[in-house]
Amino acid sequence: MTSQLQQQDLVVYNDGQIVSEKLLRGEYNSLTAITHIQGTAPSWLLTGVAENCLLGTCHFSPGLGTNLAFSANEPRSPVLFASFYQDAAFYSKTWKKHLGLDIASQTGNARYLDLMEELMHVLSRGADPKQSLKHVFDKISTEVQKLAAKGAKPSLIIEAPELLLHTIDIEVDDLLLSLHKLNEKTNLTLVMSIDRPLIEAHSIQDGNGLRGKHSSLVLKLLHRANTIIDIHPLETGHANDATGVLTVSKGPIPLDDVKVQEGAYLYLLNKEGSARLFFK
Repeated sequence: MTSQLQQQDLVVYNDGQIVSEKLLRGEYNSLTAITHIQGTAPSWLLTGVAENCLLGTCHFSPGLGTNLAFSANEPRSPVLFASFYQDAAFYSKTWKKHLGLDIASQTGNARYLDLMEELMHVLSRGADPKQSLKHVFDKISTEVQKLAAKGAKPSLIIEAPELLLHTIDIEVDDLLLSLHKLNEKTNLTLVMSIDRPLIEAHSIQDGNGLRGKHSSLVLKLLHRANTIIDIHPLETGHANDATGVLTVSKGPIPLDDVKVQEGAYLYLLNKEGSARLFFK
């Protein structure tokens, strides 16, 4: 199937970029939702988004070329990657390969926060749920402020914020407010796992349970998003020459002067985790 197709670059906006230049330079802040389900881990995509924000390039979009105008010291946008799901070791190899950075460094223009470890540390001290939530988001906010002090608007990627609902006893609206406050300072990309049957079956009766809270959070964030990127398996199951499908669509909230380039791609991951994209 894909062996007969030409490799394509991922284009999310009409300026040909994954993260539009207008978003990085504009006065408003965007909200991008990246959704996935079990079996379609998005780590390859997140590394590419971080690379594009920082350097203006992307390892699976060779058409973007090598942008000599940007470097880790003089970035397109400083990047904070905060994860409630993976520790730094998980991304260490790909960051070194594609961003040319040591992920353990916390002094440059690209930083990584292991938030689950941070949260577990707070909970071990007996903090109540709202104090725990505040502590974690204060930590993120402090790192955002450090990056903003360098002069450019930071890009913030948060992986698996929905896991907070499964870890501490908080309300969906408390988490939404914390995320909104960060979005006021950054271009925010939220990476969330979804269960389509669960979301489709979401009802008021289940709204206070963990499953209901999870689906409520996802739905509310999708309704606030400017851009939605979804990765999911092939409808026919596994294939040797395609791993899954990536779709780009407009969110309900339009962006001023920035147009989302809607489209669908097949993607193929190799054993090293590198991706190639093809038009679907």
